[in-house]
Amino acid sequence: MNRRWKGLGMSNSTTRILIVIPNRDFDTTEVAIPWRIFKENGFSVDFATADGARGYTDPLLLTGVLFGQLGASVEAIQAYRRLEADSAFVRPFSYAQIAVPDYAAVVIPGGHAKGMVPFLENKILQDKILAFWRADKTVAAICHGPIVLART
Repeated sequence: MNRRWKGLGMSNSTTRILIVIPNRDFDTTEVAIPWRIFKENGFSVDFATADGARGYTDPLLLTGVLFGQLGASVEAIQAYRRLEADSAFVRPFSYAQIAVPDYAAVVIPGGHAKGMVPFLENKILQDKILAFWRADKTVAAICHGPIVLART
């Protein structure tokens, strides 16, 4: 287990982590790799989307953005393919259903395609992230994820 998480007093056998994602166009690497690392270290990982429907990565990151290049790494694509079989990922709950006390941490990944816009502007998500912050929970943001924090 990463020392950073141990230093926060988290017990990986009972700790739940929440990853909030948009319904579409999130960055493959920024979701699949943290998920894989948390799972490998015994953490429970849940997902939430705006409406509780399954989220999808930016498809160009799976095939390569430009002539098959500049996409996600082979490692990230493999992690994403495993993630697609995870029941928590396939059946997320909505942002409105997030129970902040149930989680030790929230992860806010990024992305850069148009599907990210509603995610970055979602008032319900912003309110939930503020509740994590006020509860002194760990809040992690990657790439465009800090935009949610800034708008909160």
